[in-house]
Amino acid sequence: MRLRFEAFDGRSYFDVAITDLDTGSEVGRITNGGQRMTVPRRLSQGGITVSLFEGRYRARVHSRNEAKGFVSGVEAVLNHIAEETT
Repeated sequence: MRLRFEAFDGRSYFDVAITDLDTGSEVGRITNGGQRMTVPRRLSQGGITVSLFEGRYRARVHSRNEAKGFVSGVEAVLNHIAEETT
């Protein structure tokens, strides 16, 4: 299993597919509500939601790097489990 997603700008609204490169199938989504300014002029993170395998693995992160870390962690754990069962 090799999970990948396209680069995104965390400051805007978006919805990005997470794809398993081995099967070519979509296994999850990353969505963002964007950032917004709050009083007194501080940037508030809208939050990025990562959902894999029909919501079985979910996380709320604040950056692309955190999203990549979560996706990579799930990938590593599932690959480890698959190795143990074969």
